[in-house]
Amino acid sequence: ASMFLAYKLREKLLAIKAPVMLIVAAVYLYGWELPRLAGAGPAFTLAGVGYPEILLLMWSWAIGVAAVAAGMSMCRKHWPVLQGAKIWQVTLVASFVAWWVWNARVLPAHSATWYWLLVPLTARLWFDRRRERFTILLAYIALGACVVKYCFYDTFVTSGAEFRAFFNTTVVLGVVLSAMCYLVERRGGRQIGGVIAERGLPPIAVVAGAFTMFWMGNIEIVRWFETETVQGTQAMQVGLSVWWALWASALLVWGFAGRHALRRYLALGLFALTIVKVLTIDMHGVETVYRVLSLVASGALLIGASWVYQRYSKRLLELVATDE
Repeated sequence: ASMFLAYKLREKLLAIKAPVMLIVAAVYLYGWELPRLAGAGPAFTLAGVGYPEILLLMWSWAIGVAAVAAGMSMCRKHWPVLQGAKIWQVTLVASFVAWWVWNARVLPAHSATWYWLLVPLTARLWFDRRRERFTILLAYIALGACVVKYCFYDTFVTSGAEFRAFFNTTVVLGVVLSAMCYLVERRGGRQIGGVIAERGLPPIAVVAGAFTMFWMGNIEIVRWFETETVQGTQAMQVGLSVWWALWASALLVWGFAGRHALRRYLALGLFALTIVKVLTIDMHGVETVYRVLSLVASGALLIGASWVYQRYSKRLLELVATDE
């Protein structure tokens, strides 16, 4: 509220008051509330997840810090001293880090990742509003952290007899995370695309979204066929090969539909990896029936992909030439 009034009234004293109050709140929170509430039970429960009071206090503090950072960003045009300063960026990063750490510390893995996704979403919306290049870069970094946490931690923490493959929160979270990658890349990628192109790096969000779906599918197939019998292992290898070819086909179609070269290149690379897997793994130590199924399914998808590429590649090149 102080930063909003400072922006509207152009009052420096109010602008100074807001960060000072947040520092006092942080000292009180860590010095008094945190020791007092250590080991306390949840304040309320939602969807089977307990939310302790200390987490609610940290949410309030982190949101307050982000609001102050937003106020500093808006007040730069009124006070030249803030125009070249990076204090609002440091303040914003501090609020996001506090949000990440406390959600990961208190909540279960999947629940924490849902709240982690609010960081790149907030940064993306901030970019739409203020056109700050720093915020879209922050959205990329935050989204990368969510992808790494999801793929290499969240997908391994849920198991047991009550767990159902393909019908669980891991799948929903993976789909939402991939959609978030697409949302960030769709318009935000243009703002930092020049920097990425100069350094020879591909659009990060596109690769992250494609990898997230690919990884999630592999994990779910392994869980579906999770057994110690040879028959289950053989069927799992066939299922993985079919999934790789299916996802490669989806990337190829999406690449042509959206005129996005990187998705098509990722599809071709995944097709090549599928062929190598079929020839080196599926053809050895697997019964004849599974060899046939793997070859037929993968071959049919490869034929379909080659037909799509042959049919639409020339038309796509003509559209690109027309745009130039």
